[in-house]
Amino acid sequence: MRSRASNLLFGPEFKLRNHTRATPFAHALAGVAHVTTDFKTDSAAFAFSDQHSRTGAALALGGGVDVRMIKHVSLRVVVDCMQSFLSGEAPSGQTLPTRQNYLRGMLGVAIH
Repeated sequence: MRSRASNLLFGPEFKLRNHTRATPFAHALAGVAHVTTDFKTDSAAFAFSDQHSRTGAALALGGGVDVRMIKHVSLRVVVDCMQSFLSGEAPSGQTLPTRQNYLRGMLGVAIH
């Protein structure tokens, strides 16, 4: 089984500017979430393959810190509490959950 999730989120970011290398920030993001799941089994007696995808609204509230490495480049650490609202029905006819809650962490580079 393989599952992929993609998010496209937009929103304001509020930074607490100071005179140190670390700049904390908070953000409130809204947008779209898309999840695709592939299931495949191969054996001599039984072979089955199925794909299911869902799309819906997504929200993320969180923040983090930018740590300046050089003049215009910072190391960025982010933690979000994210919700996605993906409704749908499984191929078996079973109703799938409409709301997913999870904690998301990211580490990256910010160029500013």
